[in-house]
Amino acid sequence: MEQVEAREDATAARLRELMLPLEPEHLVIDNFSHQHARGSGSHYRLALVSRAFGGLSRVARHRLVYQAAADLMPDPVHALMLELYTPEEWRAGSRAPGEPPPCRGGE
Repeated sequence: MEQVEAREDATAARLRELMLPLEPEHLVIDNFSHQHARGSGSHYRLALVSRAFGGLSRVARHRLVYQAAADLMPDPVHALMLELYTPEEWRAGSRAPGEPPPCRGGE
């Protein structure tokens, strides 16, 4: 794995472990739960670069990651924002944006 970054709590650490079978070249996991005052669960952003995504549609990539993370959803992970790339897409300049949009349910 080229790079693994995580600002990890226990759930983020478990998410990282669950993504390892996808052999990530780059993995960033951010917990954005602090932006949701109602305590509606844990909100995470996962940016992942993997050869496993080669030839897969965006929907198929999301399904693959959601299947891998199924044991954590919906509790303790309430929301999971995914940014999924092949190594080629990543090198070509596709980058995950910095901040996720605000959750409509959290006030």
